[in-house]
Amino acid sequence: MAKFEDHGKKVAQFFARAWRDDQLKGQLKSDPKGTLKKHGFTIPDDVELKVLEDTPNVRHVVLPAAPKTSVSADDPGIQPQITIPF
Repeated sequence: MAKFEDHGKKVAQFFARAWRDDQLKGQLKSDPKGTLKKHGFTIPDDVELKVLEDTPNVRHVVLPAAPKTSVSADDPGIQPQITIPF
C-alpha cells in the first residue's frame, strides 16, 4: 500500500507544481507523456494521454473504459469510483 500512497503523493505534488508554473503546465498540455516521463513517471508506450484543465465553471467528466468482461451494474463487485466535484 505504501508504494501506491507514495505514487499518489508524487502525482499530487506534480500537479501542485503545474498549478504554480505556467511553463510546466503548458508543457504538460502540449506533450503530456513526454513531460510526465521527464519528471520520473512511467507511462506505457501504448498509452495515449490527454490533458484537460478544469476551471471554476467547467468540469470534465471522464467515461472510464469498459471492462473486458461483461458486468452488470448490480454486481456487488462493482464499486463506485466516481467523484463529481461540484
